Amino acid sequence: MEQATTRRGSLPEKIVGLDGSEASLKTKAIVTLKPEHDLTDLLAAAGFARSTYYYHLKLMDQADPYAELKAAITTSFENSRRRYGYRRVHMDLRAEGWNVGRKLVRKLMRILGFQSKARPKRRYNSYQGEQSKIAENLLKGILTWNPRTLFTSVM
Repeated sequence: MEQATTRRGSLPEKIVGLDGSEASLKTKAIVTLKPEHDLTDLLAAAGFARSTYYYHLKLMDQADPYAELKAAITTSFENSRRRYGYRRVHMDLRAEGWNVGRKLVRKLMRILGFQSKARPKRRYNSYQGEQSKIAENLLKGILTWNPRTLFTSVM
């Protein structure tokens, strides 16, 4: 059986509407319009199943489980003058007593929009300029170089 696809690509229609921000916006719109309209009509217009609506409604009521950790990450990042990446922020949190994984710290930093001020990496180059004075070419015009001739010099 072929799955129905939408204009967004090859994602099935059911999955396309379940983007995090888009689904929560639709749920908020349904909540605000619910007193004036029938729920089944609103769900049909939004393209939501009833269970999807109640799932996102329940998510809206829950508090953020990582609120304290996000505050600690923000504090550590700002104390480093926005220079620490996720590895050093993770080490900072470990020193403060947080028991979290580095992948969680990385994910939360990406959600918060934190990115370290990384310096551009340059390729290694050992050239330091002229080390000494280049001697004048004293043999210029003395030696001749042609095929099938002998090297001659005048001294």
